[in-house]
Amino acid sequence: MSLEKRRKKTVKNDVSQTPQKDPPLIETPSLDEEIIQRNIEQTISEAVQTSDEEILYQRFVQTLPKWIKAPFAYITPRVPEQIDTWRKNWADLIISYARTLRQHIINLQELREKHPFRNKENNRQLSMEQLQKIASYLEEQGLLRWIEPPLRVRVLWKTNEQLSKELYDHMIETGKAVEYWSLLDLRRIKSEDWALLPIDELKNVCEILVQKGLAKWIDKEKTILEFQII
Repeated sequence: MSLEKRRKKTVKNDVSQTPQKDPPLIETPSLDEEIIQRNIEQTISEAVQTSDEEILYQRFVQTLPKWIKAPFAYITPRVPEQIDTWRKNWADLIISYARTLRQHIINLQELREKHPFRNKENNRQLSMEQLQKIASYLEEQGLLRWIEPPLRVRVLWKTNEQLSKELYDHMIETGKAVEYWSLLDLRRIKSEDWALLPIDELKNVCEILVQKGLAKWIDKEKTILEFQII
């Protein structure tokens, strides 16, 4: 039998199978009980995620350079030659923060409240204007894209080209390429960096594979993908 015939033509989803007509041996939980159970599971999931983020954040803090302890590091230099160095130093910290915490989208106002951008040890904090200048520097370097100016940005610690390759390699190496995949299902594979992208950004990554002939959309809305095994 050919590989194409063996390809599963069903889209992964969360819809459960139709229950049997025979009465269940165990009493079916009421709607309220199901809602309570879902809330409990969601709370546990969020708690685990929060714990993981805190671990990653502490890992980031442990790698911080010594210069953040100096109060002058929070003052924008006036000498043009020093401005680029100052912006680059802080830009490197933003890239490190995003990469370590595996965050593609960052709110600059929320980032401003995080150490070392707000340093309680020396009572210094970067202003929003300073953070926006640093973000503009990253944009000039091709490492940032504005999502919702002047607050939300996409930090490109991995480019869409890199993420598209990782996505395709994952599907081939794990044998998942024989199935149809929706964007929502792809985002559930939390172990992969591309799965942490917002839907619109993930769609852009998938579009690169489509343009290369490594995948194709099977619906007009471009939400379900079929990978091409080459």
